[in-house]
Amino acid sequence: MMTKKLLVYLIALIVLGCLSCTTNPISSNGGSSSEVIAVVVGTITDSNGNPKPNVQVSLIPSLYNPVLDTTLSTVLFDTTNNSGSYCFEVNPNDSGMYNILATSLSAAEKCFVEKIAVKNDTTHVPASSVVKVGHLQLLIPDTVTTTAAYIYVEGTLLFKYLENNITPINDSVVALQLDSLPSGTLPSLNYDIINNPGHGATYADSVHILSNDTTIIDITPPMENKISGIVQHKDNGAPANNVLVSAYPKDYDIRKDGTLPECFSDTTDSMGAYEIKNITKGEYNLMIHDVSTGKRSLDHQFTVNDTSNLKLNADIKNTGTLKIIFADTFDVTNGYFYMAGTDCYLDLSNAQSEGINAYSAIFNTLPATNKLSLYYANTKNPSRSIYIDININVNADVTIIIKLTDIIKRRVQGLLLDHNSFPAENCEVLLIPSGYNPLVDGPLDQTYIDTTESNGLFRFDNTPVGTYSIEAFNRQNKTKAFLPEAVVNGDVVHKIPNMYLKETGVLKVFIPKELDRSNGALFFKGTTGLSMLSSAIDLGNNEFLLTIKNVIEGTHTSLLYDVSNDGASPRIIADTFAIITNDTTEINADMFWAHFSIHNSLLPNDSISGIIFDQNGVAWIGTAEHGVLSFDGKNWQTYTKTNSGLRSDQIKEITLGQDGKMYVANVIGVAEFDNGDWTQFANLSHNTTQLNNVIDIVVDSEGTKWFTSYGTGIAKMLRGSLTVENVFTTSITSDLASDTINNLDIQTDGDLLYSHGYKVAGYNGSSWYTPGMELGESQMDTQHAFITDRNDKFSFGLNHRGDNSVCLGGGIGSIYDSTDSPVLAHKVTALAHDDQDNYWCGTLGGLTRFDGTLWIDYVGKRFEHIHNKSITALGIDKDKNTWIGTASGEIIVFGPTPK
Repeated sequence: MMTKKLLVYLIALIVLGCLSCTTNPISSNGGSSSEVIAVVVGTITDSNGNPKPNVQVSLIPSLYNPVLDTTLSTVLFDTTNNSGSYCFEVNPNDSGMYNILATSLSAAEKCFVEKIAVKNDTTHVPASSVVKVGHLQLLIPDTVTTTAAYIYVEGTLLFKYLENNITPINDSVVALQLDSLPSGTLPSLNYDIINNPGHGATYADSVHILSNDTTIIDITPPMENKISGIVQHKDNGAPANNVLVSAYPKDYDIRKDGTLPECFSDTTDSMGAYEIKNITKGEYNLMIHDVSTGKRSLDHQFTVNDTSNLKLNADIKNTGTLKIIFADTFDVTNGYFYMAGTDCYLDLSNAQSEGINAYSAIFNTLPATNKLSLYYANTKNPSRSIYIDININVNADVTIIIKLTDIIKRRVQGLLLDHNSFPAENCEVLLIPSGYNPLVDGPLDQTYIDTTESNGLFRFDNTPVGTYSIEAFNRQNKTKAFLPEAVVNGDVVHKIPNMYLKETGVLKVFIPKELDRSNGALFFKGTTGLSMLSSAIDLGNNEFLLTIKNVIEGTHTSLLYDVSNDGASPRIIADTFAIITNDTTEINADMFWAHFSIHNSLLPNDSISGIIFDQNGVAWIGTAEHGVLSFDGKNWQTYTKTNSGLRSDQIKEITLGQDGKMYVANVIGVAEFDNGDWTQFANLSHNTTQLNNVIDIVVDSEGTKWFTSYGTGIAKMLRGSLTVENVFTTSITSDLASDTINNLDIQTDGDLLYSHGYKVAGYNGSSWYTPGMELGESQMDTQHAFITDRNDKFSFGLNHRGDNSVCLGGGIGSIYDSTDSPVLAHKVTALAHDDQDNYWCGTLGGLTRFDGTLWIDYVGKRFEHIHNKSITALGIDKDKNTWIGTASGEIIVFGPTPK
């Protein structure tokens, strides 16, 4: 009975644990409303994809060592429910990279998921299937130490001690068997020693385990690298007996790294001889230490390759002394100096005052050498040290004095104030190096984190030269401060301008399906704010919404997108956007935005009449009063009647002919641009018909030019000719529907299409015809916009008794108005069709897009970049960017490729 009660209590605890995961409030940017800042959820299935209950799931830090990391406080456990689901809550100080190890409690099945970035959002781990376990046999040389040694898989709970678990294979090789490993690729396989951690070896960067099979890894033969030689006393040349000879890695920090492994040292015999075997590859210092006399020498710096057999004779000398005078910016409580690649370090806890803002400490018994490198480090932050770039020559029996007060004084300090200009105490301040990527780089080192004092003061000591941003948080009232690009130079104390906490707003980012929502994230340049795309909400229509809360108010630069495992540089989602206190800003993650106007280009303050792109991708832009411009992505060029063959700067239409040349219709006639040369067809006429005021022109594959002017039908000019061959009017060609032609276009079969009144008609080279569509209302009139898409379907704008609409793809059933999109209540002035079969409609009231099913209106906060709603021209370039020309002369470019 007691067993059943315990089982009931256990089940209740698991259910409550899962409920706490689903109900805990999570912030999308910089923390949460409780102690939990991240939730990790996922599902375990069997090999058939069915939910797998009763599976033990472990969330393990990616650098976890299952032997040395004896506490399990950073490892989280859960058991899957009947739906195969698990859930973890991660505390604020434990965010970073994790692995997941799942073990079926009912069968010998496991699975492993590597490199899960856990930040301050909900992380959805893709469903994983447990399968039959595999086994690993490791063949290792018998020279490897087995006492207190072990093999482990980093970032897992998998390990095994060598002692009493190895099996001899032959005279020089032993085997270690690791059973019940999850199949698939596991992280690095490592060897280490409990009493001498950090000096083992990595036997494999990754291990591939086969289900229900045994993988064999052979790391034999044993290493043959060794160094040997004779040590003698410098003063008399006598052999130095019982002297410790050690090979220290070049960057070795004795205080942080501890004692050397056994194989990196030896003691001289009665003849002064030593031999160090099995030394790994790398750069080393050869240190000699006579423990009985205190003498030390650093006699050689050498490199060990794959098969080195070095003979290094050495002398042992009397030691020297070094006195260091340093600034009070050094932490004397936790700091120390050390000589890299030696066993010498100097604790600063006994440092002596040297007057105002300075201390001194003395290095005794330093090895006599000129090869030493001096570093400063801190026991609280052992991963970060400062190299002190000075030359130190230590001579035997001599005291050297160096002053660091003029070398290291890089302190960054400032004041944090609230919105009432009162000191903001107990607020977290972060100093963020330029280029910091919170998705890839992980949490900031503690050296870059400070908490403001009661007077609002914060400071960072011994900061390396570079560019930083500073971010500050008041967690209680969710206010923030941010300072971009604080430059730290040379040897000065940098005082930061006063920073003021501000209230925050909300940013909504619309995510397209193309972005990786499993591994991708958004972050703000120069901040620690990170939001995983896995928490985005599905809106349907292949679009997702990611809401980021607690974003500081003001203008932001560079919202970036990155994927944790692709190795590519982060991509800019938005270059600038404004956050308003207690308001919501909306932007699109599928678009880059660029604006060209009179302020940053040669564009005039004039209506854009046309946008086309030539075969090289150069944009050509027609204007109503100021000629034609070209833009190749970097350079602008203006063509007017003063510097080209244009006879008028009033451009009605600009088009690219099927012959590859560009043609411009203007009030004087037609101009042709071919490889830098302009030709103007001016004063066009045929018999008594004047054709000067040309409003549209098209050129077919034969080079024949077709153009129309007001009330004069359609004119034809043959390739190479400067005169009009023929004019088609209703008085000459009875089948022509009207002399008032609005627009022309060429179909892929070479037929000429034209729009007039309420009809679209065509000409096949021999006869005029109507393609079977009449709108049936004389009050309907085609407007300026008219295109034939790549499917030979025509589209145009309509006006019916003052009501506007658009016909897309031809046919009565393809007419849309304001009931479909509010933007269509305005006159349709421009149309475009892209290679995804989207129709773009520019109107005097904004832009809308139709994908054949749904309409998307580019209005409101989400599309605040389109602030001029009077659209006069549209174009789609080869990079799938959309170009919008407006009545004010501004061009707005957006799409997947920035301009």
